[in-house]
Amino acid sequence: MAWLAQRRTAWPKTPNRHVLINAKTALGTGPVSPEYLKRHLLHQGVHLERIRGDRVLHEALTVGADPLHLALVFNLSHTTASPYAAIAQKLLDDQSAGAL
Repeated sequence: MAWLAQRRTAWPKTPNRHVLINAKTALGTGPVSPEYLKRHLLHQGVHLERIRGDRVLHEALTVGADPLHLALVFNLSHTTASPYAAIAQKLLDDQSAGAL
């Protein structure tokens, strides 16, 4: 959330839809380079696969654990989308059971 606030402050009118942008990519619509990601994320122990997995799970929790939606939004196969949906459904069920 802090990054998104900083991004909005630094580049309030950027046309770039990517979450990660820098001074160079804020003026366009392309992603940051792999070197940028390595320098700013991987060297700090943040792995891109983990970020993507977190985003997929967050989406699954938001839309109600629909594997077809996940497959379409993230360009996943049904065999990849289904476990994310199952995990999200279990978390949603656990949350509902805890609220009772």
